[in-house]
Order: sequence, then C-alpha cells, then structure tokens
Amino acid sequence: MAATIALEQGMEIEELITVLPVKDSYMYHYPNASMAKYPAMLLNIPWVPVSEDRIAEYLAIKSMSGVECVISGAIESEYQKTRIERMCVENGMLSFNPLWRKSHDLLLDDIFRRGIRAIIVSVSAEGLGENFLGKELQSITLDELRAVHRNTGISIIGEGGEYETFVTGWAESGLSVIILKSHTEMSGSAGYLSLDEVTVN
Repeated sequence: MAATIALEQGMEIEELITVLPVKDSYMYHYPNASMAKYPAMLLNIPWVPVSEDRIAEYLAIKSMSGVECVISGAIESEYQKTRIERMCVENGMLSFNPLWRKSHDLLLDDIFRRGIRAIIVSVSAEGLGENFLGKELQSITLDELRAVHRNTGISIIGEGGEYETFVTGWAESGLSVIILKSHTEMSGSAGYLSLDEVTVN
C-alpha cells in the first residue's frame, strides 16, 4: 500500500527491502518474510532480503549510493516509526510514511479500492483463531474482524500485531500470487499459516 502511494506521487522505487526478523519481532513482520519476493513481483521492482541485525548497515550503504528516502508502512506504532526515522536521520535520508495515522476504516477501504488482495497468515489475539488463517482480507472478513473488535477491542487492521497478512494480488499488475502448499502452526489461540510453495501467475 505504501509503495503504490509513493509510485502515484512520482517517486522512483529502486528496490523493495524485506527485513528478515527474529521470531516474534516487535518491529518487523515474521510470518513468511522470506516469501516476500513473490508479492514484490507484482510491482516488478527488485526485492532484497536483509537480516534484522544488518538493516542499519544496509541503509548506510544505500545512502552512500545515492538513495534519498525510505518508504515504510507504519500506521500507529511510534516504536516502528521512530526507529526507521532514526536510521534515516543517521544516514541523511528522508523517511516517508504515507499510512501514518490514517483512519483504519479508510485505509482498509483504500486497500480494497486499489485492488490489493491479501490473506491472513498470523493470528495472536483473543477472538481470532485458526479459522481466520488463509482468509482473504475482504468485506466479509472485515465484518468478522469488526465483530471481534466490538467484543475484545482488537485493531481491525491488525496494527497491534493481532493479525498479519501476506499480499497475494494487485489489480494493476494483472498477476496473482498462487499458494501451492502451506501448513498451519498453532499454539493455543495463536498461530501461523506457513507458506511452503508459492508461484506467481
């Protein structure tokens, strides 16, 4: 979502970086991070995986090569936003957060309007469970999430880590990420949908 907004504003995106985190990172998405190269194909932009302990060093290298800005999708987490901004400041780069403090309802509507499709690959909140794993984020699922929100107060966009998603399509690209093989890993009410085999068509 952040990348599509940046492109619409005329920014040139050199590459898409996925930070490969330690499990249960407070900063970066964990489930299926190594599979992010497939959604990157929808944007036709080179994808680069970087380990969490090397991201600051990597941004320093990119800054020296002329990259001027880091685009990220932080919405409400001050922890995430300020850590990215700090790395940018240290390297003389700008930090662009087009989703920052946007209404969750409006943001979801905008995602649907842009034809961005995603499935839920992680749940870790009361009221969510294995039945949500693999579900596409669409109006029906959103109604279910709103019902859980009314009972438990979860973020309907998963901003508190209640759930995480994996992008499977973008209307403008005409391509879809096809999941050929996957399995679930549950521990109590929390769990992941791990993607084992994926292709783009």
